[in-house]
Amino acid sequence: MRIRVGRLIGYILAVAVTAAIVAVFGGTFLFIMLMMEIVALPIDIITSMLMLRESELLVSLGTDHTQKGDLVLIGHNLRAGMAFSSYEAAITLTIRNTFYGTSGQTQIAIPVNHEGEMHYVPLRFSLLGYYEITADHVMIRDVLGLADLKKTVDKSVGVTVFPKGDRDTRSYALHPSGGMTEAEETDRRGNDFSDVSEIREYVPGDRPRDIHWKLSAKRDELMIKQREAMSDEQLIVVVEFTEILEENDEVVSEAYSLIKELVLSNVNTQLMWWSAADEDFRRKRFQDQGDVDAAFSEMFGERAEMTEDIDRLMRSVHPEIMGYIRVYSSDGQVKEAVVDGSR
Repeated sequence: MRIRVGRLIGYILAVAVTAAIVAVFGGTFLFIMLMMEIVALPIDIITSMLMLRESELLVSLGTDHTQKGDLVLIGHNLRAGMAFSSYEAAITLTIRNTFYGTSGQTQIAIPVNHEGEMHYVPLRFSLLGYYEITADHVMIRDVLGLADLKKTVDKSVGVTVFPKGDRDTRSYALHPSGGMTEAEETDRRGNDFSDVSEIREYVPGDRPRDIHWKLSAKRDELMIKQREAMSDEQLIVVVEFTEILEENDEVVSEAYSLIKELVLSNVNTQLMWWSAADEDFRRKRFQDQGDVDAAFSEMFGERAEMTEDIDRLMRSVHPEIMGYIRVYSSDGQVKEAVVDGSR
């Protein structure tokens, strides 16, 4: 309990003035008024404490997911156990972002009521990730406004904030990141160049196994080696986290939109990212659009850690992967690079 000293001094002065008037003028009415002022404080505090003890806080969200920048309504209802309520009440919310390891607090003024009516406050999330919203405690102010009483409640709800998923219809903005010579490609298992009948631009539905990684890197667009026999290898998108939160948001948003586009085009696609907790790459395959949200929900459920050289990690941990698209940030701009996994 926190005493509001200024209000308490004002209350004591009011009692003292009434006592002085009673002493000078007397009278039953003034004496009764003095007694009421004296007993008002303990009655007020005891009543507020009982109300706080019997009160129940309900917290809810209308959804468990949203998109970055959209408003989310958080509902709350503080029901008092007595037919008596204070003038003021508030809940303290702690909002934690699991993906970035950030947290903050905000306080919301709420009414105390005896009905089941929910009251809603809008929240807007400026970063991607999984947010845990916890009502840590409730503060109730007594009717006289002399004290603030707190009660620990620890009620939590969670929401996943996804990217908008908007992506311009365009060719891949690819940037060279090494590659194989044609002779080297011939030596790679599953890349017998003698089987290639023609080389053409990538179109949705082409098999990722037939991407000509060296030529794609040179031309800044995906090129396909037309073969008589094709495999079912999937196109791999690797996300490279960065330490600047806003830039990392852009990288993840670009990867999210790219994968949505590929899955919508029926391209066999995988998502990979480095998990510092596992000290390994997480790897997710997709059958439909619902799998994309599930994979990014899993990504947002752990801390994003920047890696020094993700291409080196890929060669070390997954030497069998011959090529992939890396989504990363360079000089404040999001880029997509065709990477030859053999180099």
